[in-house]
Amino acid sequence: MARFSAIITLSLLALTAYAQPGPDVRVLSEDARSIVIEFVPVFSTGTVVADDGKDYVRFGFQNSLIQPGEQGSPILPYRAVLIHLPARQ
Repeated sequence: MARFSAIITLSLLALTAYAQPGPDVRVLSEDARSIVIEFVPVFSTGTVVADDGKDYVRFGFQNSLIQPGEQGSPILPYRAVLIHLPARQ
């Protein structure tokens, strides 16, 4: 039983740590009907990507995700953040 409790506790701690948004996302204000969230990306240095004999610089930010698109379309990095909302009563 103690081993099972330890596994559950460690799992919950890992999920809680994963769900923390980090220093780039913070809640500025909240009330019963609204929430204001600030996102300030921490930009990383550009990486050089070569294509068709030309060098391009790709810029991004920490914890960014990229959704692949059609060839020639812009790459738009984004930041996914888990937001826990209360249930309706």
